[in-house]
Amino acid sequence: TMDFSVVDDVVQVGDKESFLMTRRLVREEGLFVGGSCGMAVAGALRWIRANNLGADKTVVVLLPDSGSRYLSKIFSDDWMRENGFLESGTISELLATRNRGVITASCNDTVGVVIGRMKSDGISQMPVVDDDGTLMGIISEVDLLNYMLSGEGAIDHPICDIISHNYVAVRPDTSLDSLSQVAGRGPVAIVVDDENRPTGIITKIDMIDYLASKVR
Repeated sequence: TMDFSVVDDVVQVGDKESFLMTRRLVREEGLFVGGSCGMAVAGALRWIRANNLGADKTVVVLLPDSGSRYLSKIFSDDWMRENGFLESGTISELLATRNRGVITASCNDTVGVVIGRMKSDGISQMPVVDDDGTLMGIISEVDLLNYMLSGEGAIDHPICDIISHNYVAVRPDTSLDSLSQVAGRGPVAIVVDDENRPTGIITKIDMIDYLASKVR
């Protein structure tokens, strides 16, 4: 029943992308459609981006399937999660729920300056950057305390020598599911952009608060 002579292009879309789009269509557009319709819209959006179509173009996508037959599968959170199709969100979505930006320290900042900044901003750790804003490490209350207790602590000493690398660097589009698998490697995750500049910092309690807010 397929006449390939009238087909100009083909876009391949996977199950996960199709199912997530199906759920989006209900949530955002009120369109109670099935998985093949989600696949059609996901494929259309891919084709639009690939061909750089602007807002002045009209794209028609046919949605011939109802969602009534998918209540126990695509529209079931448990089924989606059990089959690896439903993620808990991305790091960028978590950061969007917070009002605070990332506060960084310079490698040349002194111990006294960093202590004062932590007290005034009510934080317990800061990413440390070089003159170009590139991530070098992290400084925490524990690092400062150990330094001061060592007996060699000087309040005007630069923090370069005592910064830690006990963190996980992640991208904004990293899923929270993926982050949870690597979170054990460090107490915090530092979000970096393509130039390795910190754009956010996430602790385990940040993840817990965000995930708890989604199930209330």
